[in-house]
Amino acid sequence: MTAKQIREQAGIKRVDFAKYYNIPLRTMENWESGTTEAPAYVLDLLERAVREDFKKPNIFRVYSIAEHDEFEMFKTKSRRQAIEFARVEAQRTKQTVEIRLHVCDIDDEDCTCFDYDTIDF
Repeated sequence: MTAKQIREQAGIKRVDFAKYYNIPLRTMENWESGTTEAPAYVLDLLERAVREDFKKPNIFRVYSIAEHDEFEMFKTKSRRQAIEFARVEAQRTKQTVEIRLHVCDIDDEDCTCFDYDTIDF
């Protein structure tokens, strides 16, 4: 498998993948464009890590961020749906809304947040 195929298997953007696995973004870009080749052992390790890390579902959670308050308003498996909901909510409430991408186990108990976006009103 190539680096791009492995990332696509995870189903996330290049910048998020690089951040999640602590790989310099330029390195990911070079591997995916074919400018340089990732060592075979790195590809093997990444493939194994992605299989383990992303067998869990991706869940996008939308949080309202008030002065010292934070609460979950919406949960979906679609980034597009989460962004649209957050935009509408930020405009409606005149508060900052944050979207966090979590990778969760099957019962939604053990989650790791590795990406977030903030939407201001």
